[in-house]
Amino acid sequence: MGLLYILPNSENQDDRVIIDSNQITLKSYGLPYVFWGYLIAFLFTLIIMYVAIEAPITKLKEIGGNLNLFLGHLVTSMFYILPIVVISFFFFEKRILKSKSKLTIKYILFGVPFKNHSFQLASANAFIIEHHLDSPNIAKIKKSPQTRPFENHGHYHLYAKSQNEKNILIDRHSRGSDLKKLAALLSKY
Repeated sequence: MGLLYILPNSENQDDRVIIDSNQITLKSYGLPYVFWGYLIAFLFTLIIMYVAIEAPITKLKEIGGNLNLFLGHLVTSMFYILPIVVISFFFFEKRILKSKSKLTIKYILFGVPFKNHSFQLASANAFIIEHHLDSPNIAKIKKSPQTRPFENHGHYHLYAKSQNEKNILIDRHSRGSDLKKLAALLSKY
């Protein structure tokens, strides 16, 4: 989720970084404001679609039969489930808590924690950054100055090495320098 939900990488971001006695808590940023515009457009489109098919779906349910009822309820439930799923992306937060060699990653949805992972790290600064490029595109292969803006540069993963030598994915980012700053910030505490 790091490509979409970015974590802070410096201590001077007061609303996203909480420093207690020997513990740091990092809270991910929400989606950019342009996504709220996308949400409004999506919900408006969904309302228009619901108004357009409400009469045929009601008729389908009135006809009866197992298949007709199933399809009617399936389509109707889709119009209730889709907005909830899409809105949940706007109220998702990832928190990283680090104290010495203990690392905790919390996932919070609508203000309620739903997933929590705690790990003992091999050391206080056991962080590894790896570059991933699944498939270079033609622009990357040819290395032409005209096609440089179109090159696929891949993305980076920040891992923490646990005591039992497992790599734990902490964050992903399109810029490796931001993950280096994040690893340095986590290593301080």
